[in-house]
Amino acid sequence: MAHRAYAHEAEVVGRIVGSLHFQAHGLANFAWIAYRQGRHVEALEKVTQACDYFDKASVPFAWIGNMVLLAVYYDLGQLESAVGAARTMLDPRQQLLPDDITTAMTRAVQCWEWKDANNVRKYLDKIVSLAKTGGYL
Repeated sequence: MAHRAYAHEAEVVGRIVGSLHFQAHGLANFAWIAYRQGRHVEALEKVTQACDYFDKASVPFAWIGNMVLLAVYYDLGQLESAVGAARTMLDPRQQLLPDDITTAMTRAVQCWEWKDANNVRKYLDKIVSLAKTGGYL
């Protein structure tokens, strides 16, 4: 319940002050809630808009939306899109994530480039697991 209140407040404040950054945070949090409740369509809708706002705001926190995006795409079996989200999070302009998650993302991208779908799945699974354990998902 507290997450929903925070998400709503961030989105409303963002609209009032004209901050795409705050709106993105609110939408990304709504997407996280939907993802955690298994509502992938809603999560994808919210997180797509959040990622668009993060891009337009040029802030280093796009991982907040892209981690949800990666997890949803992974759950839906859309490996190319999940790897795309990992690539975005690896952009050096973005906030660094813990080494274990960053290493798994790097490996997933490499395996995708090598057309090694089995290891792509393995590393995406590891990213989602580490992100859940670490409180990022």
